[in-house]
Amino acid sequence: MLNIEELKTKSVFEIKSFAKKNNIDLQDARTKIEMLNILEGKEVVQIAKKKVPEKVAIYSERNKHNSDKKIGSLKVGYNIVSKEAADWWLSRKGVRLATPQELARHYGVD
Repeated sequence: MLNIEELKTKSVFEIKSFAKKNNIDLQDARTKIEMLNILEGKEVVQIAKKKVPEKVAIYSERNKHNSDKKIGSLKVGYNIVSKEAADWWLSRKGVRLATPQELARHYGVD
């Protein structure tokens, strides 16, 4: 099985061969884009899932800065940061983990 990202690197001839091998009718598709659009919905093609980085909500009592770009900086209030940055910030004074309930209340989603 191939994913769409791998098929994008193939030539039109290779895509036609893949479709023929897997008994997929490409209809009247002539361009690579048309062929990929048809193949995208088929079972033999997996859509590559991008790994979504885990995010954490934290609350800061003050603006806080750090020179490391991965860690970034915080503004007063609620901040959404990566898990790695949250671990570092939570070891600092005036920064705490925010609960889903207080975020919902703050943004009016109750």
